[in-house]
Amino acid sequence: MIHISSSIKATLCYSRCRNRIRKARPFFGLLLPVLLMAAGCASPVTPHPESLSPLVLFQDVGGQKPPAAPVQDKAAGSRATGNVQDQTGKGDKTLPEYTSGVMVVTASRVAEDPLEIPRSLTVVDPEEIRGKNSLSIVDSLDDRIGVWVEKRTSTTSDPVVRGLAGGNLVALMDGNTISTFWGEGGFAGDDMYGKIDANTIERIEVLRGPASVQYGSNALGGVLNFITRSSPIDYTSEGIRLGGRAKGSYGSAAKEWRLRTEVFGATPAFKFIAGYTSNDVNDVRGGRGVGVQNPTGGEDENFDGKFQWKATDNSEATFSVQNIHRTHVKRFYRPTQNNQNFRQGYSATYRIENPTSFWDEVKANLYSQFKDDRRYWDNGTRGRARWWTYTGDLQMVTPLCKNNRLTYGVGVHRDYGESPDDEQFTRVFTNGVKEKEKASPDTIWDNAGIFVMDRWQVLDCLTLTGGLRYDYFRFDADPDQHYMPPGGRPDLDDFTDRESSLTGGVGFVVEVDPAVRVFGNYSRGFRMFPPHFGVTQHAWGVLVPSQLLDPITADNFEVGTKWRTEACQGSAAVYYTNFDNFQNIVRGTFMGQDWFDYNNDNIRQLDEDVFVTKGNGDAYVYGVEVEAEVSLQSLFPDVFGPEWTVGGGFMWNFGRDITRDEPFRHTHPARGLFKIRWDDTDPKRGLWWEFTADVVRHFDRIQANRQATDPTYRNDPQNAASGHIRPDGLPGYTVYDIRGGFNITDYASITLAVENLSDKKYRPAHSRWDASGINFIASLDIHYY
Repeated sequence: MIHISSSIKATLCYSRCRNRIRKARPFFGLLLPVLLMAAGCASPVTPHPESLSPLVLFQDVGGQKPPAAPVQDKAAGSRATGNVQDQTGKGDKTLPEYTSGVMVVTASRVAEDPLEIPRSLTVVDPEEIRGKNSLSIVDSLDDRIGVWVEKRTSTTSDPVVRGLAGGNLVALMDGNTISTFWGEGGFAGDDMYGKIDANTIERIEVLRGPASVQYGSNALGGVLNFITRSSPIDYTSEGIRLGGRAKGSYGSAAKEWRLRTEVFGATPAFKFIAGYTSNDVNDVRGGRGVGVQNPTGGEDENFDGKFQWKATDNSEATFSVQNIHRTHVKRFYRPTQNNQNFRQGYSATYRIENPTSFWDEVKANLYSQFKDDRRYWDNGTRGRARWWTYTGDLQMVTPLCKNNRLTYGVGVHRDYGESPDDEQFTRVFTNGVKEKEKASPDTIWDNAGIFVMDRWQVLDCLTLTGGLRYDYFRFDADPDQHYMPPGGRPDLDDFTDRESSLTGGVGFVVEVDPAVRVFGNYSRGFRMFPPHFGVTQHAWGVLVPSQLLDPITADNFEVGTKWRTEACQGSAAVYYTNFDNFQNIVRGTFMGQDWFDYNNDNIRQLDEDVFVTKGNGDAYVYGVEVEAEVSLQSLFPDVFGPEWTVGGGFMWNFGRDITRDEPFRHTHPARGLFKIRWDDTDPKRGLWWEFTADVVRHFDRIQANRQATDPTYRNDPQNAASGHIRPDGLPGYTVYDIRGGFNITDYASITLAVENLSDKKYRPAHSRWDASGINFIASLDIHYY
């Protein structure tokens, strides 16, 4: 149901945060470089096409077969541009020569030019991933506007999108959800994204804002789609071609060593890639004066493979497997724990183009996944949380007429969980007697969803989009002999419950100019939160079990503009999101009583009042996101050549939990980014370098209870008595990085970087240890094909 009151709240909230906007006013000065870049869009100077540093490049995306790709040089630092045929429902129109040839699939589930999508997107291309050379794939997003990155461990990172993180975002691998309905880490990601090997990822697409029409539950704040690499050797005209790759990397801050080896090949009807990764990361040295933070290291050993079969000229089958094994994963703020994470995923996809005159495309997909998180405490206790996921999807694309495209499909999803809250675990105690105890009953979540999305070009300059989705959920809790609930009543947690959700969205795109679009959209997201098990006693009372509640919903309103010319490209957007049904704990009754005799003494104690979980919470978040990139030659043609580009951006948001009258948890501080880059116009040399500056304001919008208890805000996250870094939160900071690379030969390249050039001591918002100090990274990549 669309809440009209949300737009009224958007107007009222201005007066409530006017003073905070004034406080952030110095940061609006960072918009000046962005506006300067935008001015360059009108410049008639035409730089050399190979010197452009586009925000996104064309690739084979998530099983979609887009138009013929431009030829790309093998060098890690090279960039390329080219033309593609329009797939937006506008007929056979060829995109202008200055297009970067980009196609994305996450926003509309089919390959589409991002200029024609009425949503904010973040796309990281293969050159950016190789140039960044990050241990955690999420760190490839760290210098992009619209995504905030927090650190819980040195070997993984967690994204925050528009005030939401963890189980409120959907993580996809080639369009398959690797998230579970339970949501690892709750409102934070914890080890979720560590179960992705950065070496296997070709590109990242982030859809910022609610996206439940496309992907169902948990897409409350956005979607991250990690698209895996295919064989660098395409289908051959005849015979067989084989190749291989070896890559080694070293990082000084953690004395880390990383190794990646691959083999790949192709025949006229078959191509494959298979690889092995090994990472060994020691404790990380923090910025100036922090020293080595013990424990913060970890180890990885991963195997993967992707096999593609060209069944006919218009169809392809893809089979892939990922096996991620992370051992000795350390969390600095929990020094008495050792963690292990495991994920094994298998997928099979069959896609056929134009099977009949009725369909442009039909795609079927199956996915199976097993995840296992283990924790070991110093006292000898062991724990584990496990998930089994099975999904199946069928998607069709039908052209209703020349200017109208309908995308629709069905999907089924099953999550089976054993102690699926990864902060509780099934525990095995070994203090003399081995005893197993489950933190919750075994659970099964079943989901069936059906969706339809329409794209209609009403006029030459106006395109409308819309979509609907219906989801049905069945939840079954089944206690066994190992489930020992607080309160001693396992029968209270033996139940089956059902819920459903209807969601939708609409949008528009106006073509102001062949290079400029103005867009707007309304989109809704939802999340089914898991029940609360057991009768648990707290200082304030007794919390009793709850079954499934109505889903939490997010209604998002967004307007913005996108532009892309030979000289400049970028985007700007403002958004407002209203949340309903956030869960809160309130006084209530249980089995007809307003108190529960927890200690069985027939006497009512102050801490035996009954409390229940209710979906009565309201909140909002709003903000602005701007980024642009421009050729310096277009601004100063007498000073700079076609090799130079400059980029920058600004992001800021503000959120409030209305019900609790406190800041929204995962908003981020105001942030400005600046980047200058030089690319050799000779792609054979592959020489490039770039300098970046990350300017972050201090962070003081923190809930009072988190400020008092969360280790994020202590001088020493391991010591509760160490005091706070500053009374109101975290200080601001400016960090500088420089990185670059070049080709040694046609078959080998080197990438170098120095991160945190000034050895700054700082802690990003929501992180629980200090960021690494000055870090020298070197990588050698040898490949032959």
